[in-house]
Amino acid sequence: ATMTLVMLHALGDNDAKFLAGTLQALLSQKPGLRIILPKAPVEQLQGQSVSTWFMPTNGQWIIDDTVARPVMAYVHAILRREMARGVQPHRIVVGGFAQGGGPAIRAALSFPDATLGGAVLLSHFFGAASASVSPVNRCLDVLVCHGTQDEMVPFSEGKRGADLLRGMLQGNAAVAFKEYDMKHGVNTEEIFEISKFLEAKGELNEPKAQEVAMGFDPVNDATKASRRPEKQRVPIR
Repeated sequence: ATMTLVMLHALGDNDAKFLAGTLQALLSQKPGLRIILPKAPVEQLQGQSVSTWFMPTNGQWIIDDTVARPVMAYVHAILRREMARGVQPHRIVVGGFAQGGGPAIRAALSFPDATLGGAVLLSHFFGAASASVSPVNRCLDVLVCHGTQDEMVPFSEGKRGADLLRGMLQGNAAVAFKEYDMKHGVNTEEIFEISKFLEAKGELNEPKAQEVAMGFDPVNDATKASRRPEKQRVPIR
């Protein structure tokens, strides 16, 4: 692989099956692309086993840097493994769909080791208005996509996230906000936008990066998220 896309799935997307099927088209279009879909821990919610990146506090879904910290560390370990495999950091993109978006963007922004290629947020919930930004990722390019008829995560929250990112990032950072006439989900137009976003990071048909054996596997070592008193009250999925 010459480029890596790490995508965090939505609440309840056990084994990331929805996201895996949705992103399959990218693999056929981009033979040099490796897609990593980490799996969230499985928790008990209202009597059901549900995969979730973090748990609600007092019945409210809250996401900030403290709540997201375990997931951020988990994603950082994945990014370091990809770099050790030989993938250049500017060819690594981090993203998330719905619940996975908040932790994903915080992981990308805070990554301290190198400048990443960018971040992709689909129907995401940004959460708290502040986020830690590493000096090396203050110019991170971000693609934000959201449906105007989203019944799970309000369209206004997606736009708010894009606006917050524009205020956090500096220099040549490009935050693109794309809206679609659709409900909660991912459509083919978004896949096309992601494809263009990845292409902008360079050609994918370079020689295969050298694979380096690692002594750990963070992809199968999810850390359970911590809890914090309530701040945000926007429901998410």
